[in-house]
Amino acid sequence: MPDSSGSNDVAPPGVRLHHRAVVVAAETGGALGGMVRQLSIDQFENEGRRVSYGTPENATAARKLLDRQMSISSVPKKVIAHLLKPRGWKPPVRRQFFLDCNEIADLCESAERIFAAEPTVLQLKAPIKIFGDLHGQFGDLMRLFDEYGSPSTAGDIAYIDYLFLGDYVDRGQHSLETISLLLALKIEYPNNVHLIRGNHEAADINALFGFRIECIERMGERDGIWAWHRINRLFNWLPLAALIEKKIICMHGGIG
Repeated sequence: MPDSSGSNDVAPPGVRLHHRAVVVAAETGGALGGMVRQLSIDQFENEGRRVSYGTPENATAARKLLDRQMSISSVPKKVIAHLLKPRGWKPPVRRQFFLDCNEIADLCESAERIFAAEPTVLQLKAPIKIFGDLHGQFGDLMRLFDEYGSPSTAGDIAYIDYLFLGDYVDRGQHSLETISLLLALKIEYPNNVHLIRGNHEAADINALFGFRIECIERMGERDGIWAWHRINRLFNWLPLAALIEKKIICMHGGIG
């Protein structure tokens, strides 16, 4: 019937909108109890948000999940920005490590998902740089990056891969910096940075040769022991060898 305002628009014959509508959440799984509501047409805009989250508790949980996901994705970038300084890095004056347990957990979780999808023997292509034992000598790693190029967009990561052959921790003073940066680089460049396992990537070894003590000294006893356990769980997922161009076998130790 014609609009009383004088508009020429005419509603299709036999179609009329009731002043109230039924709203059903999209994913009910057949159980509609508590999911069906009647509301006025002019309430649709705000109701969509409420139906999406369900309850205030669900909305809070959704926000926390989003914050958690954003936090996980930001940790590798924080680590790289803080540590990847081939010319400018200096040992911290304060020995306290700059990451907390939650950030180490985020870093390990993200890296672990990548390692879990990789084979035990990596199939790699040249050109590639190969690095031997680092043993917590983070300053030496920065000098190597300064001298021969670094894995960054400002360096040569776009056309050269990086392979690290294990023994990232123990003996040196900066095992936490070393493993944290390598994990962050693996997350940032999963197809270009490759890590395999050495004999010091095992709890029974690095409990004796310095890594456990460093974690406790620099993070406190409770957090340090927790971080040490978490990083060692990650080590269980590392590949054991790499084959370059199907010709060169690379691993930490010999075949015995």
